[in-house]
Amino acid sequence: MSTVALTKKKKKRLKHLKKEQPPAPLFIRILTYIAGALGATLIVSIVLLNLYENHYVLRILYWTLIMGSIFGLMSVFFTWLFDLMGIIGKLFFGLLAIALFVLFLFSIREAYYLVQDKKAFDSKQCPTVNGIPRHADFDDDYIYLEGFDINGESYSTLELFIDKSFYVNELEGESVTVTYLPRTKYVVSVHADDWE
Repeated sequence: MSTVALTKKKKKRLKHLKKEQPPAPLFIRILTYIAGALGATLIVSIVLLNLYENHYVLRILYWTLIMGSIFGLMSVFFTWLFDLMGIIGKLFFGLLAIALFVLFLFSIREAYYLVQDKKAFDSKQCPTVNGIPRHADFDDDYIYLEGFDINGESYSTLELFIDKSFYVNELEGESVTVTYLPRTKYVVSVHADDWE
């Protein structure tokens, strides 16, 4: 058998293998292309926002956009893997791509709220609430306070880096005044009412 005939058989077999794997469904491709395009846009935004890293709201926005970009780009990557896998791999990577795209959308929503909060922060019109902090949540290492509830509302303190010992000694069980961002409920400042 000649090498030309052998090459034709291999090409025919490869064409047959390629036809067996259907392309990703259209909605997954569209979702991931949108995520990829928006992810690239967010990366450019991150570079521009790096100039404002010392601004409280923009720093949070900066990290939100970074995470959104990562979720968007990972969604595109897993959609690419979707085309290369068998049925179980397609199911796994398809679900993973959809989950990452949903996280990407949540990051976009959070970034939108932070842009609105920036206006209140810059004009010094952040709302305040008084009360006793309840249900304190700490990070996985139980070092920093992530948030607490006052009057049934949850507030995030993660960006303030309040350690556990400070919370226990100064804030726990005390009446406090909390200044926070109106849409995202990130705490800007915490002040115990008995401090001078």
